Amino acid sequence: MSSLSLGILTKDVHGNPIWLDAVGDLDAERLRLRQLASVIRGEYFAFDQNVHQIVVSVGASDSDRLGG
Repeated sequence: MSSLSLGILTKDVHGNPIWLDAVGDLDAERLRLRQLASVIRGEYFAFDQNVHQIVVSVGASDSDRLGG
């Protein structure tokens, strides 16, 4: 079983991060970001808990660039 080391987050109206989900790898992260962006416009990002960095960030207009 893989650990869920990637957090999927968005920002509130004040720019504060809001935790939405956790996934285990970059493929699952890209799929989840694509799903979220297709339902609710906004900015989403994936945070790697192991290295404490944002690894992917997408805005509403970027959702189609997550391709596959």
